[in-house]
Amino acid sequence: MAGKKRGAHAVGSMEERILALVNGNPDITRTRSQMAKVLRCPVDEMRGPLDALVERGLITRSSIGSNLIFSAKRERTQRIPDRIVGKGELKGDYNGAMRHWDLCMGIRR
Repeated sequence: MAGKKRGAHAVGSMEERILALVNGNPDITRTRSQMAKVLRCPVDEMRGPLDALVERGLITRSSIGSNLIFSAKRERTQRIPDRIVGKGELKGDYNGAMRHWDLCMGIRR
């Protein structure tokens, strides 16, 4: 009977495995239990390395309610969204919009 294949999950230290998981897709946030499930290890084994990575500033930790959420470290400029262009530009231009509508519908008639 063939043995179970162990992919890249078993290679490297626990901290390296966590960093690879978190930095693989930096837009996704995960809890300890979600990371433990992906890395196939107990949650208690994740606590020490996760806390060490947070203290060194390699990953960020936030809380939503009583859940701790971990994510990749991002630059400050990536967190601030750009100004939304176009919001409110047509405010008060009702007559212009109606003229445009009349021209468009006039062609169809």
